[in-house]
Amino acid sequence: MMPADWTLDAVCAQVDPEIFFPEKGGSPAEAKRLCGNCPVLAQCQEAAFAVPGTIGVWGGTTRKERELIVQARIKASEAKRRQPTRMVVSRRRALALLAQGQDPMTVASIVGVTDRTIHRWKAAA
Repeated sequence: MMPADWTLDAVCAQVDPEIFFPEKGGSPAEAKRLCGNCPVLAQCQEAAFAVPGTIGVWGGTTRKERELIVQARIKASEAKRRQPTRMVVSRRRALALLAQGQDPMTVASIVGVTDRTIHRWKAAA
């Protein structure tokens, strides 16, 4: 298998690869320092995230750091999915305004939908 073209420009291709695979309990500081000056850092990180469980320092991150980043991304994505959409928020606001006695045309103007939509929401509530 041929290496990706970007790997030819990688700083790690010019130094001892052992630096990027520290012994258990060893420090990844030198590898991270080298990664920080690498012109293909973004491509390297992308490659590391594409293959879960990749060992060693890739894209300036250790395996453990990449796992934490992935977990944080998943958590953020799940939180975003749980947030109500703009339309759900608009519907809730419209129904609350209608319950307060506002007329449908005014409510439609306030929430930014047509009065027909307001009537549909009211009928479905």
